[in-house]
Amino acid sequence: MGRIGSTFTVVVLTCSVLFLVVGISMNILWRRSFFYDGIRAIKAYQEEAVSPIMTTFHNVLSKLYGSATFMLVIFAVYFSRHNKMPVLIFLLYFYTKNYIVYTMKMAFMDPRPFWSTTTVKQLEWGCPDQFGNPSGHSSSMFLFAMLVYDVVLRRDSPVLFILASLLGLTVPISRLYLGAHSTNQVLLGMLIELTCLVLYRYKLQAVLYNISNNLIRRKNIGQLFLILFGYALALFFPYLVYQLRAQNPTGQPFIGNMLIGCPHSKTRTGLQMLTKTFEVSGFVGLVFGVLLALYLSKRENYRYLYGQWRYIVPGFLSTVARVLLESIPALIAYWIFSKYLPHHLTNAYLRFFSATFGMFLTGFLPVYFGR
Repeated sequence: MGRIGSTFTVVVLTCSVLFLVVGISMNILWRRSFFYDGIRAIKAYQEEAVSPIMTTFHNVLSKLYGSATFMLVIFAVYFSRHNKMPVLIFLLYFYTKNYIVYTMKMAFMDPRPFWSTTTVKQLEWGCPDQFGNPSGHSSSMFLFAMLVYDVVLRRDSPVLFILASLLGLTVPISRLYLGAHSTNQVLLGMLIELTCLVLYRYKLQAVLYNISNNLIRRKNIGQLFLILFGYALALFFPYLVYQLRAQNPTGQPFIGNMLIGCPHSKTRTGLQMLTKTFEVSGFVGLVFGVLLALYLSKRENYRYLYGQWRYIVPGFLSTVARVLLESIPALIAYWIFSKYLPHHLTNAYLRFFSATFGMFLTGFLPVYFGR
């Protein structure tokens, strides 16, 4: 039975990776024709379906799956649970996947539908002025379903899991409705999500648990070297892609249409579009902040992370006080370095390193100083 299970796992993982490779290859070879076919479909969809109620619904859904909302939700879940390791493992997975998505956005430098033609309406609240392929929202469509299943309720509520999954399935539709992504961008995002989900469920989750436990209980200098080297390497790849693509940013021809849909945007050049995408790829800093905190953690941290201790004041007051005291420093670091400063700095590299430093602190502070 064990051999059959292992064979099945290998087959599933292999098929998932092959599907992703085929999907990326098709996107590279035929994405231009896919993109313009998608624009025609979005135009027809908007002509039939646009209404104030639907626009509000799809915008609320998109905001729910946005980075700021996710950060607040994950902090609330993290600080309200005794056993925090499932949350950390999920964070390591989620931000690694996002790093891949945003590095791919820079590599493709594909426009959003409303950048390409004014016949597609820009209906999203705010202004999507980063490149659009693959769709980041679609690559996180099962975000809350995974939180429910793995972290919040631990499989005890199948109804809530099903509802969260159904909600996730509407995310790609909302991105098309809002004119934020074309069909090929949404499909590639969905393919990345499904492939990563399979990899996480069958292999990566256990690997991340083993890595985290070894960092806490079996410390050696080699682990520290790997963390620092891995962080440097993770920053180097988006830097390299940015250097290569910045020589000929393709966003410039789309600025006019983008500003029609986003008249208040401060983005005025194709290089600025590329820089904003480059900046978000630095959010991978959270992964290495968590890993370094685990490596530097002490016995008290171990008991804290695995819920093997009791709070002095039990109940609701303890939870509220703990959430406020332990989350505020990390949230301040996140807001200052990853949100505020990048919007006020003009140098692309300073924006990138500010964003990654802020996310590094956001991951490091709650884990290392948690008691």
